[in-house]
Amino acid sequence: TPLPSPTVPLPTTVAGAACTRTVQPGQLRAAVTAARAGDVLCLADGTYTEAIQPTTDGTAGAPITVRALNDGKAPIDGQGQRIPLMLYRNWWVVEGLVLRNGTVATARVEGDNNVLRRVSAHDADTDENSAVIFIWGDGNLLEDVAAAGAGRYTVEVFEGGGNTLRRVFAMCGAWDGRAFCGVTWPQGYNIGVYNASNT
Repeated sequence: TPLPSPTVPLPTTVAGAACTRTVQPGQLRAAVTAARAGDVLCLADGTYTEAIQPTTDGTAGAPITVRALNDGKAPIDGQGQRIPLMLYRNWWVVEGLVLRNGTVATARVEGDNNVLRRVSAHDADTDENSAVIFIWGDGNLLEDVAAAGAGRYTVEVFEGGGNTLRRVFAMCGAWDGRAFCGVTWPQGYNIGVYNASNT
């Protein structure tokens, strides 16, 4: 039996779309801030310590894409001080990135109609009510994603509707919960869907 379709259309990206800008470590924040609908930001190999935190939206016909030139070769490291991907905007596509060492999350998606594809995320804070990947919006897609390591949840879908998780690997590794209600390991979870509809 086919799964029900999300109520909100999912964004798409044209395979192999040309890069409108190639980004090097140290240039990520400026490139993301300057991005406009239809742009494709391609991250060169190297470790990035700046968070992806957009300030503008893409559109249904022209999402904004951030992708690694070579899958897995452009890690974004929050160094335990920041959330590597804070996607509070709409119509963004993130492809081929490694996100690691976040705080309350390693990837936090609170916008609508965003896509995380071929993304690997690991290790959020072991003491906070954390999630490696946290989704709080509508019509978002996680496809061919791996989430693992420290965090209360490896993937949490909280409220919202029409979110799709397709071919997602989740493995909860550790969570101490010393800063959250006295709940401790092994109360961590792989994938949690909480107050959400049509997921």
